[in-house]
Amino acid sequence: MMRAKILSLAALAFLTRATMVNADVWSPSPPPALTPSCIAVGPVVEMGYCAPNNATITVTEGNKIKLNAKSVDFDTLASGSGPSQLVPDQSGLSWEQDPPIFRAGPTVVWTSNAPNSLSGGRVLSGTVVEWTAPPVPQGMTEQSWTITIYADDGTLGMPGRIDPATKHTGNRDDFDSAGLTITIRVIKACPTTLTVASTCQVPQAANQPYSLIWQNAQLNAVQSWGWLSATMQVGGGTPPNPPNNWNGLVITEQVALHPTVASTMTAADFTGGEAPATVCTGGGHFVVGYSQGGLGFPGPPSPLNVFNQACPVPAADNRFYDLHAAIGFGGLSLAKPAVAGKTVVCQQKYFCGTTQLSANGSFKITRTYTATTWTPPSPPNPPNQPARPVTEIVIEKVAEP
Repeated sequence: MMRAKILSLAALAFLTRATMVNADVWSPSPPPALTPSCIAVGPVVEMGYCAPNNATITVTEGNKIKLNAKSVDFDTLASGSGPSQLVPDQSGLSWEQDPPIFRAGPTVVWTSNAPNSLSGGRVLSGTVVEWTAPPVPQGMTEQSWTITIYADDGTLGMPGRIDPATKHTGNRDDFDSAGLTITIRVIKACPTTLTVASTCQVPQAANQPYSLIWQNAQLNAVQSWGWLSATMQVGGGTPPNPPNNWNGLVITEQVALHPTVASTMTAADFTGGEAPATVCTGGGHFVVGYSQGGLGFPGPPSPLNVFNQACPVPAADNRFYDLHAAIGFGGLSLAKPAVAGKTVVCQQKYFCGTTQLSANGSFKITRTYTATTWTPPSPPNPPNQPARPVTEIVIEKVAEP
């Protein structure tokens, strides 16, 4: 019977030597897999919309969108010197003697039927790639293309060496022949208006969100947080979908420290000395009409999606959700004890391709910091927990006049 075991780097180094001496054999079982099984529309897999197989998104011609995906691979070692083992791919290890095999770690292979549209083909798991939308041919209002990704194991044969078992160099696993495919519609039109339809702020009273966060030992370094879900409404223009909606359209953002409204919070007010400009960053992608994930993907109740439970993000025509999160781990964004009511003010702009959206041009985001303390309640936490320094962050968002 096969025994599953996860090995440390030291054990893997020993295993490398044993492999060369005892001629142990690796086999591609089970095959590599995407995890999660979707393509993230945006630079971060765990945030935003992740497009499943056969999904369709819409972009404007010439638009450059960032995509990401992750894979995982475990291979079986059928050993002549011991029991079989299931071991994850690691970087920089040569695990076979004839031919020498170098593993770069799990990879993702990107392909598209749009010529020269992808910035990368075979990349390490979790690496951002960029897809550029080709121009729509004259006389057409739209054109569709596909992107397909495959999970791969990252195994490369040494140049000029032939594997006697497979009779070729390169991948032994190869990738899953099915892959995962999404369709991208390229259009010429854009909405002409963008407004804040509503906002939802997770209240920091009653300590409920803190209680859920602190129950998870892996997140017990959380010391500051704020959460605002802004429901954004697009309109105007000539929508590509009946009846009159922009669902599937990818919207991008730019965020920077506000150029004319001064922030009162300074680097000296943070325990870690962060510059206020580092708070005002963003490069997210939003997909109109779809449910927008936050930290982690929708699932059973957990500390990671407690905020989405408090502020639901259901799919809705002509709407997308911009989740303004301020969550600090291990002292990040922790205000010094005397701080009360100080602000960092950011300016945000949205784009459909290169066209800026919004009747007013931009939006103002204000984060207000107040230092306080919090004592984990018992139960569910152990009794007599000491009070801990925390920072409450209230977030507001308005269209600029």
